[in-house]
Amino acid sequence: RGVASSGGDFESALYPDFIADGIAAVDYIAGRADVDPRLIGLYAVSEGAWLAPEVAARTGKVAFIFNKVGSPLPVEECWLWEVRNEYIEDGISESEANELVDLARLRWDYYRDAAADPSLAVGPRRDAINAAIARIFEQIPNAGEVIRSELLPYDQQGHADFATNSAYDPGPFIARLDIPMFYAFGEHDVNVPTAQSAAALDVLIEGGKNVEYRVFAGVGHSLATWKGALQFGYVPGFLDVLDVWTAARLHELQGSSLH
Repeated sequence: RGVASSGGDFESALYPDFIADGIAAVDYIAGRADVDPRLIGLYAVSEGAWLAPEVAARTGKVAFIFNKVGSPLPVEECWLWEVRNEYIEDGISESEANELVDLARLRWDYYRDAAADPSLAVGPRRDAINAAIARIFEQIPNAGEVIRSELLPYDQQGHADFATNSAYDPGPFIARLDIPMFYAFGEHDVNVPTAQSAAALDVLIEGGKNVEYRVFAGVGHSLATWKGALQFGYVPGFLDVLDVWTAARLHELQGSSLH
């Protein structure tokens, strides 16, 4: 979206726009004469893994999904995990970071509610949250390095855009799907809560969903290892898992060996 000769503006696009792009891509591929429409899969990375189940559910043309470092959890839960880790990286203690995460929930709930109710632009709720921020600034000396000293100025459209993305939940679309899905995680991911994501997938698996996952030890969100300053490589085993799992799904769909 917005790259090379494509239309649109990536910076202003919201999740519904990216979902529409994904649906358009699947529809286009499924309509090509040189493509077997039974064999279309999605390879979804990070944020894309939130959206891939909806693309699959709405098109009905996706046979399998491989999710790399994406999560089945609601967007807000991953964002809160990410900002908590950012706070700690910036020198905030874990206990203080937890307080800041609780405050983030209050702020984000306000932005979503204020988008739908302009009367919240001023009033006791906004004043109470700003007072809570002021107390945090008194308790945590370096809080000003990681959060604003008060709520953002009221912006109904900006708050509505935030609400659209932050309230997104792939769960209902995962529940609708009856296709194989694989999730690959990094043990030390600071962007996606790996343990919580795996626990959510365990519940789906116990309920009969055709879902598999693997946690790769010792790596973070990139699933990468670095050898020197410039040499990059995926953690051993990741590309093998991607290759073997995808080939097995195609074998099942085709009903014969691949050559």
